[in-house]
Amino acid sequence: MELIAWRLTRSYLGDYYRTYKTTVEDEVPSVLALPEDFIRGPLPLRRDSAARLSAGFTVRDGHYLSARWPGDAHRFASEFAAMIG
Repeated sequence: MELIAWRLTRSYLGDYYRTYKTTVEDEVPSVLALPEDFIRGPLPLRRDSAARLSAGFTVRDGHYLSARWPGDAHRFASEFAAMIG
């Protein structure tokens, strides 16, 4: 997602979306005990909604829940509520 945003906007924002030399997608697997544990979600072509949670993407590891971008907010909220409920 980082590189997509950077490529789409670099002609008028320069390197604004290229904050770090290494992308998160490259950095995270490099520090995992098993790099194959990195889960790449589907391309974020659609935002989720309360009625369409399947469009969102989250990863849960024990008590830690993560999502990629605001387009995953409904799924994140639903899963977070289930975790604390």
